[in-house]
Amino acid sequence: MKLSIVNGILLSPLTISHNGKSITLESVIIDTGSAHTWVNLDSVENVLDVSPQEGDHIITAFGIGGRDVADRKRIDQIQFAPFEDWTSSPAVR
Repeated sequence: MKLSIVNGILLSPLTISHNGKSITLESVIIDTGSAHTWVNLDSVENVLDVSPQEGDHIITAFGIGGRDVADRKRIDQIQFAPFEDWTSSPAVR
């Protein structure tokens, strides 16, 4: 996996693992100013079981494009760029 910058936007492949299944999205925007990580449900719902369920939290976010509402869900694991284990070293490799 490799970070890239396209037109000033930081991009990375992102692997999401949940309930024993995984999917890799090849080009995801890394928004360092965002309070949440957003993943479009359409891009993962055929592989991962992440559909909204009773008890999930609904959140509202505000940004340049206006406001958006999303289902907040805890995911088992994510991996992007060369960052496989954030706890192994205090230095960025």
